[in-house]
Amino acid sequence: MVQSGCGKQPLVKVMVYGKALARTATEGRKIMSRLFVDRPPILFVVMIFPVFYSMFYDNLRWITWRYIMLQLSPSGRTCPVNSTVMPEHHHVRSPSHDSQGIHRPHPSSPPPSQKFHPSLLPHSVPTPSLVESVAGGAHYSGVNVEPGSVLKHRRSSTTRPHNVLKHDHKRVLDDLTELYCCRPSVEIFERSWNKDAVFEDPLCICKGYHQYAAQWYAMLKFFSSSEQLSKRVMSSTDSPNRFIYQQTMEYTTRLFNKKKVVESIIIADLDENDKIVRLVDQWHGKDMPTWFGASFLRSLNAKLSPWIFHVPKKAS
Repeated sequence: MVQSGCGKQPLVKVMVYGKALARTATEGRKIMSRLFVDRPPILFVVMIFPVFYSMFYDNLRWITWRYIMLQLSPSGRTCPVNSTVMPEHHHVRSPSHDSQGIHRPHPSSPPPSQKFHPSLLPHSVPTPSLVESVAGGAHYSGVNVEPGSVLKHRRSSTTRPHNVLKHDHKRVLDDLTELYCCRPSVEIFERSWNKDAVFEDPLCICKGYHQYAAQWYAMLKFFSSSEQLSKRVMSSTDSPNRFIYQQTMEYTTRLFNKKKVVESIIIADLDENDKIVRLVDQWHGKDMPTWFGASFLRSLNAKLSPWIFHVPKKAS
């Protein structure tokens, strides 16, 4: 038993309070260990986020308000946080008086002016003019151009719209449609193709009759039928003698009877006799493949095709 005395009662109270504090600290450590060791770390974020939010909310609001005032104030001057935006004459001192009240004349400055320059290019450039401008630019590249030839070509190209085929171009286009529909014939090649013409697509680079004709006769072996779904003329010019058109073809394979739709842009260059000297078939409007070895494989395909597929001889 603890007897009450002069100096013992405060000591007893201190001992009791000390034990209570130690017990409280022990319980607090247990609680904290359960929260931060036995529980996921997300509890720590949930508990600590309100503290940081309350600390930085006022600072963030103050910084945001200062930025808004900086943007709204004239000449980049800031406004006090607790003040409203005042008109400019309340903030700007009159330029005609200095700090001592002496009137000084304001230096004269010319009013601001704007200059409008005309466009270097016309608003609309038709396709024939764009094609024929290459010939006009030959003067600057050192190429000899006959006097009056450019003017003559431009006058001849304006007689009809650029997307309207002339008679000879239409004949060649009809023959190409027959070829793409798996109906090749010697008459088509004699009528519309030069014997030394070049034919290009992503699979081959053919030079000469035996190589490019073999590609068209090979289609009979791979496809049972071919149908042209759509066709649209994009350009037809006299100089250069060329027409460009877009078509959509549907091919049916012989082996699996599977249909495949191919969209392509075809560029046909003709000679003075309106026969094809170069035909480029761009599948889906893309350029020819340029990866390593692509040119070699395309040339090899063109050279092997005449040995595999029979090509009839031309009458001439």
